[in-house]
Amino acid sequence: MASTDMGNVSQLVPSIHPLLGYDVGGAAHHTAEFAAYGSSASADRAVLDGAFGLTAAAGAAARDPGSGHSCWPAARAKEEQVKPGIAGTSGTET
Repeated sequence: MASTDMGNVSQLVPSIHPLLGYDVGGAAHHTAEFAAYGSSASADRAVLDGAFGLTAAAGAAARDPGSGHSCWPAARAKEEQVKPGIAGTSGTET
């Protein structure tokens, strides 16, 4: 299992972090055998499942009139708290 900075990212912007899996035949992570399974039909299906899931989540958010209006300003406010003075975030740039 690898790590990400998703926790940090989700503090600034609305985030989704799905976990997808596919058959690797018991191969250990980060090995040539494991990598070979990445071109399998099972891996292709996992990628498509993830794409459809992300699309469904984005579609649901787009249909919710409140989601776009409520989450992005809050995200921008958090960004300003973390990194004050970044162009486009404080509203004082010229």
